[in-house]
Amino acid sequence: MMGDGLLAGLEGRLADWAWEPSFTPAAIEATTGIPITTGPILRSGRPRLGISVEVEAQPNPIQLVWEQDETLALVELTEPVIRPSLEAVRAAIGQPQATVPFGQGVHPGAEQQVYLDRGLTIFDAFNYGISHVWLFRPTDLDGYVSGLGARETMRRTPR
Repeated sequence: MMGDGLLAGLEGRLADWAWEPSFTPAAIEATTGIPITTGPILRSGRPRLGISVEVEAQPNPIQLVWEQDETLALVELTEPVIRPSLEAVRAAIGQPQATVPFGQGVHPGAEQQVYLDRGLTIFDAFNYGISHVWLFRPTDLDGYVSGLGARETMRRTPR
């Protein structure tokens, strides 16, 4: 069924996450039953569409980001619940194809363990656990870095 991979990702079943080209805001609303009204955002230096929504299976709101043509670019889970466990997910999907070291990138407190062929990044803060998970369209390392801003440090405006 369309959206099964999306629902798996939102529920924290990361080994079953699968990106589909049909993940427009309207399709995600129909699949999840969550009202989706996007607004303009700037992500990785590019204008995009985004929304933050609550998902029953996760303790914190998730971020959904689309390109201007409504192609899903990124789903970000913060302090996610991972099912059945992180160890089981890693056993099922194997080793990451790339890493972005601790101290770099959008969440510098965690190492990015990137599964390019699955469209999955686990942000491992080691002693503090998994801080974030990114779900995205499978890509190569250049597409990951340039498209999602994986090595960019978040900039906050001074107060």
